[in-house]
Amino acid sequence: MEKRLYNIVTETMGADFFQNVTVLDVGCARYAESIALRDMGADVTALDVLKREEPPERIRFVLSNFLEWQPDQAFDVLYLSNSALFMPNADVFEKIAALRPKTVVVRTMYDYPEPNWDASQLKQLYFTKPSDWVDYFEPLGFLTMHTDIYEEVSPDMLGSVRTFRVTEYIGRRSD
Repeated sequence: MEKRLYNIVTETMGADFFQNVTVLDVGCARYAESIALRDMGADVTALDVLKREEPPERIRFVLSNFLEWQPDQAFDVLYLSNSALFMPNADVFEKIAALRPKTVVVRTMYDYPEPNWDASQLKQLYFTKPSDWVDYFEPLGFLTMHTDIYEEVSPDMLGSVRTFRVTEYIGRRSD
């Protein structure tokens, strides 16, 4: 898990927050955050539309589209890192409402001010500012525990240094 977000989650929710909770890591890619969540004590299910490699020990992998998948269990925590950016708001709203997690942790990151893809696609991204998350989750019964937006300069996967805009949201169900 990205260190800054890990620190914020543990400061906001408690150092042992991930102990013995079930987590759905949506858009797990190569399992970096799934491994970190597992190592913090979570029971992790990692979901992605591509299987890039075999899942690490003690991490269940599901090959599926998040919006189409029908889980056979409930999850305490829904962890979305960069995946919700590309899903239509209404579809994500419906899926999360159906899953009813106790806590949602979200991190989005995209090139800013110029994306590394066709600039017209930036207009199609969903959930690109903290108020998007608050406006989305509070009607579902979540209390906003943390929200932030900032820019960070870091290397991309090809080694080029770029500026990224990052948004974060942590919400806990109020019921």
